[in-house]
Amino acid sequence: MQDVDISALMNIRMNYGEEFQNFRLHLDKQFKDLRLIKDPEELKLKAENALHEIAEVQTHAIKQKISQFRKTQLLDAVVLLGSLFTSIHTGEWGIAAAVAAARGYKPFIDASSQVRQNPAFFLWEVLRSSK
Repeated sequence: MQDVDISALMNIRMNYGEEFQNFRLHLDKQFKDLRLIKDPEELKLKAENALHEIAEVQTHAIKQKISQFRKTQLLDAVVLLGSLFTSIHTGEWGIAAAVAAARGYKPFIDASSQVRQNPAFFLWEVLRSSK
């Protein structure tokens, strides 16, 4: 996070307010129990584990979900273009185009919602913008 531009961070925070709140709540939940630990070594280890969980494990899950969605969308696009091509030859291309657009939009919204609900989405977005 040290290499992240502050203005970019604030911009992401403003544009992804709910996701930022999810991230903060998740961090609070992870670190709440750590306040009770007195042993510095144990505290350090548990803090590192919590940070690893959100910075590595959860951001990896987001990357996997996005990759899976892109592959699915590519396949859907091929199928939809094939059906649209067929419908153009039959003269019903207006209805087919509307159905194709609606069919492609719903999965996009669902996948986007699932990714944004991950508590690490805010961190993933920040890290992605800093590259």
